[in-house]
Amino acid sequence: QGEDFPPFPTPEELFHVRLKKDNLTQVISKTLISTSKSNIKPELASIFFLLERGVLTMASTDSFRLTEERLRPIAQSSKNQKETFLLPNRTAEELIKILEYGDQQEVDLALGKGEILIKYNDTALYSRLTEGLFPEYQPLIPKKYITTMILSKKTFIGHIRRASIFTNKLNGITLRIRDDGECEVEGINRDIGEYRASFKADIKGSPITIVFNYHYLLEGLESFQEDQLLLGFNNESQPLLIRPVPRDDTLYIVMPMKGAV
Repeated sequence: QGEDFPPFPTPEELFHVRLKKDNLTQVISKTLISTSKSNIKPELASIFFLLERGVLTMASTDSFRLTEERLRPIAQSSKNQKETFLLPNRTAEELIKILEYGDQQEVDLALGKGEILIKYNDTALYSRLTEGLFPEYQPLIPKKYITTMILSKKTFIGHIRRASIFTNKLNGITLRIRDDGECEVEGINRDIGEYRASFKADIKGSPITIVFNYHYLLEGLESFQEDQLLLGFNNESQPLLIRPVPRDDTLYIVMPMKGAV
């Protein structure tokens, strides 16, 4: 009986955002990658939303990598110049499933104090928001690079996958960015062998040798639809920035494996 169920929660709306379904689906999928799989720090198992000056910025980090996406809402209502909230990654995963079905092109997000109500087609998704503060991540985003490399994502992923077969339990692969315009990818496992191959890329700056967890590198690369990507390096202990060429509204940052070079 309907009266046996508690009434559906309706947040006392503080502000409202309307987004294109396809845009929201894409940015949620990409930011989910970098959320923490552990709930020890709930803010890292969430997607950070910042609405400011007509732009919605979404970010996530598990402390090993970071994703940031920016898009413009179709409509918004807020009394404040700046609004922020943390959406649990489990809610984001449910939202992706809901958005897979239905032909409506817009999604409504109604935010209350500590809660959110998302409406799409005839479906309403209610969730509590994550309490806590998201890390100040902006200082982690490199503003300049010692070395840049523009390459084909498809080619790069192929080499990483082959090198990954020969990694050890730490899953590290080595990249050598050379001054002859080639990038060398290497995976070594003393028990089964090694993989080493080079490919041409548009390289500018100083040579660098750097080691990454191939899982983190692959997940970031595969999150981009574009094939031509820019990789920005500084040194073997500083984060690598990846973004499509020539866009600046999406990026992925991954930390290298320190002490592995």
